[in-house]
Amino acid sequence: MAKVKNISTGPRGAYLGGVLVMAEAGQAIEADDFAEEWFKPEGEDDGAKEPGPLDGSVPELITYLEGVTDADEVQKLIDAETGGKSRKGALEALEARRDALLAE
Repeated sequence: MAKVKNISTGPRGAYLGGVLVMAEAGQAIEADDFAEEWFKPEGEDDGAKEPGPLDGSVPELITYLEGVTDADEVQKLIDAETGGKSRKGALEALEARRDALLAE
């Protein structure tokens, strides 16, 4: 069990004893199972994190995807989006780009 801080831009969940515990952005909670891209053990330097492609709006994501040429990279973004916000428009754009790359 560790005290971890939510370093993402929105609420995220981690597990403590098999129970989902939610944390708002910047909030510290106790957890024993957490995603390292969303949580850092308290006391570690979380610095100023650059926003990622999923942190912006759907139109910004679509623009970003125009430059992505790796279907595996897009799949990782799909997995992250489904584990987080799960925005319909974002998922549609991600899946369309992945499918286009796989068809090439």
